[in-house]
Amino acid sequence: MKIEIKLYEKTFGRRNASVVWEPVINPFTNWWLEHYIGREMYKEQQYDYTTHTKKAYNTDAPELQNPDVLLKNQSEYLREVINEVNSYLEQKDAFPIRPQDINLKLDAKSRQMLNDIHRYFVRVSYPKGMFIDHMWTGYRTVLPDKWRFNWHMDQPDILDYYHMYPGDFDLEANSAKEFMETIKKLNDGCHDIEPLYYSRSGQARNMEDCTAWVVGSECSDAWKYKYAIEPKTKSIVPETIEHQLATARRMAPFRDIPFELYEHQTSDNSIDVWCPQDCILGKNPAIAYCDEDDPKHFDIHNGHQVNFHIEFTTRADRKFLKRIGWSGKIPYGWPLGRVLSGHKHIEKLNRGDKEYNHKDSTGHIEKIIIHED
Repeated sequence: MKIEIKLYEKTFGRRNASVVWEPVINPFTNWWLEHYIGREMYKEQQYDYTTHTKKAYNTDAPELQNPDVLLKNQSEYLREVINEVNSYLEQKDAFPIRPQDINLKLDAKSRQMLNDIHRYFVRVSYPKGMFIDHMWTGYRTVLPDKWRFNWHMDQPDILDYYHMYPGDFDLEANSAKEFMETIKKLNDGCHDIEPLYYSRSGQARNMEDCTAWVVGSECSDAWKYKYAIEPKTKSIVPETIEHQLATARRMAPFRDIPFELYEHQTSDNSIDVWCPQDCILGKNPAIAYCDEDDPKHFDIHNGHQVNFHIEFTTRADRKFLKRIGWSGKIPYGWPLGRVLSGHKHIEKLNRGDKEYNHKDSTGHIEKIIIHED
C-alpha cells in the first residue's frame, strides 16, 4: 500500500505535485490504517500546518516584561482553583499541595511545583477504566453512581480495578463530572505561565528545534454522526443526553490505543512519517525537557490516543534527547511509514517558502489517494 497526498497545482506551480509515503509493517500501524481507511477519513476535507517541537521562549514578548505581576496573578488563580477542587472533597482527600503554599517565583522550586500540579491533573484525568468500544473509560466505577480517584497512583499501579488502594476517594457521579471539569483548570493554570519560565530557561533555549509538516482531516458533521460511538449508559435527563451525544460526536475522530500495541512504538531512524505528538494526556519528552521535568514519570510518554493526523518529521528533537542521555528508554513515538517521494515539497513547506503559499484553500492539499498494491 502507498498513500499519496496530492498537492494543489496552483500552490506548487506544477502538475502531479505529490508526497507519497508507504506504511511500515507494524501491528500498531495496521490498527491505525484500519481506522483511517476503514472510516474513510482520507476522503474528508484535508488541512495542513507546520509545527515546531521547540517551545517558545521569546524574551521580548510584551506579556513577559512584567514577570512579578504575572507570577502574582497566576499564583492567585491556582490558589482559587485548588480551593474549588477541595470544595468537592473531604479534608483527608484534599489536593496534595496546599493553596497557601503557592507563591510562584522564577526559581527551580516553583518550576517543580508547576510540574507537580500538572502531574496531579494527569493522574485524575488519565484513563483508568475499562477498554470499551475503542476507548478507555476515564475513571473507575466501584458502584453505578460513584467514581474513584487517587492523587498518587498512575495507571500501571492499579492492578485491581475494584480494590480500595491507600489514598483512593470516591465521588458521586454527578459531582465527579464537575470535579473533573474543575481539575482541567489546573492544566490551564500551569500552561498559561510556562512561557515565562521558558523565556528564562537555558535548557528550553538549548532544545533542538525540530519542524514537522502535519496533515489532518477536518471531519464533517455528517461523518461525526456516522462514526460517533454512543455511550453505553445514557442519562434520563434530556439535556445531559444531548451533552453525552455531542461529546461522542466531538470525539469521533479519536481512538485510544489498545495496551497490547504499546510495545510497537519505535526509535527507528529510518521512519519519517509518525503520529503527531499532540494527542497526549501528559507530556511528550520534548516538552518535559523544556519543563525541566523528570522523564521517569509515567505521564511523560508518546500518547495514549491518536487523532489520525500524519506528521512528516525526522524526530530530530527525540534524537537530541537520546544523544544527551535524557529521555532514557522512551521510544521516539508511534510509527506510520517512510516517504517514497516528495521530500523537497516537505522541506519547503517546513521552511515556509512563499512559493508554497496557497491562498485559495484552507491548505496545500487537494486530496489523498490510497494506492493498493
